Amino acid sequence: MSVPEFIQTLDRVAYSEETGDQRHPILNGNCSAEYIYRKSHASYKPEDLDIELTHQEPTNFSDRAAFQAVKIVRGLFDTATGWSNDKIVTQDKILNRVIFLETVAAVPGMVAAVTRHFRSLRRMERDGGLMHLFLEEANNERMHLLSFIKMKDPGMFFRGAVIFSQFGFGSAFLLAYMASPKFCK
Repeated sequence: MSVPEFIQTLDRVAYSEETGDQRHPILNGNCSAEYIYRKSHASYKPEDLDIELTHQEPTNFSDRAAFQAVKIVRGLFDTATGWSNDKIVTQDKILNRVIFLETVAAVPGMVAAVTRHFRSLRRMERDGGLMHLFLEEANNERMHLLSFIKMKDPGMFFRGAVIFSQFGFGSAFLLAYMASPKFCK
């Protein structure tokens, strides 16, 4: 599936058959206040968004270990979802992959927020705002998930795999974050 086809699929989901108009695909639930809530974010100028994508080679043991950990997790994820960068087979495979990814992508933000929260409580001092940043990131990933769920509702096996993956990855990430937040950054 090409990117334009993917965007067309998203547009079809957002199109309301009943009223014949465009609307946000997740604003028809019974918790719309949660979806509508918006924080005020900074406005970016075009020159702020003109960035160059780069890759920094790992320079020390911690960097190399983190890089290898990401490669291993990515390899496991690609294998589990039957993904190949050479060919994107079906819309169903894409949806399975992004839905699963969004369920796990929220884990680092939540783990970091909870860890920083408890550290703030133990030390009896302010966090400096990073806890809220991490919570916002976890919530952002959750909102992505809820948008994709409108496109495909996964079955019980898929949901079981999500629970297993969140527990495994969440536990491993919690231990890694407690040992070295810099490693997890």
